[in-house]
Amino acid sequence: MVVVGVAASAGELAELARRTDPDVVVVGLEEPGLPPECLTLLLEHPRMKALGLRPRDGRAYLYAMRLEQLDIGAIGPAELIDAVRAAVHGS
Repeated sequence: MVVVGVAASAGELAELARRTDPDVVVVGLEEPGLPPECLTLLLEHPRMKALGLRPRDGRAYLYAMRLEQLDIGAIGPAELIDAVRAAVHGS
């Protein structure tokens, strides 16, 4: 593992990530959930992952962009409607 830099602010983190194209950024979290600046980084660097650490309770969260392909086979109109509903509802 190689640490490529340390950033004191979201702006510094964005610049550092653009310059170094890291595999993972580690960020401190006050609350659960990905800070908006980190979401922007993941959108700009879809291979990158963000590891959020919340020192208050010792929790860690891993965020990653994922492109998935699921073969749902041959479908007709009724199955197409079911597949769209499943996609919307996360099934």
